Amino acid sequence: MKVVLFIFGLFVSVTVFSQQSHQGIRLFIYEITKTGKQLVPNAKVEVTINDSTKLLEADDYGKINILEVPLGEYIIKVKRKDCNAQEVKGVEVIENKIIYLSFELVCQSYIDALSKKEKKKLGLIN
Repeated sequence: MKVVLFIFGLFVSVTVFSQQSHQGIRLFIYEITKTGKQLVPNAKVEVTINDSTKLLEADDYGKINILEVPLGEYIIKVKRKDCNAQEVKGVEVIENKIIYLSFELVCQSYIDALSKKEKKKLGLIN
């Protein structure tokens, strides 16, 4: 009888644990370069979700995980020093789903590396 109660107790614990919701947002931070785009390891970025701004750091792969985000609709803005800011509106976080977003930042170092002809082609100069 004791064995049956012990097994039942384990089953209930596992069931309750598996019913918790796990949703969040995963950001991939890219930087545009002359050769294409590359993930930016350890990038320090300001992430604004609605009106709350936090300084976050990407992992070794240029990824930021924001877990346990409450359900709802969000505006997400990513800003990095010497780069353009990017914003995505209407990001809807739903129960038990991870939302994946990629941000491709254009930084001053990229613009500085362009030739005059390339800058003219992109409309950066006349």
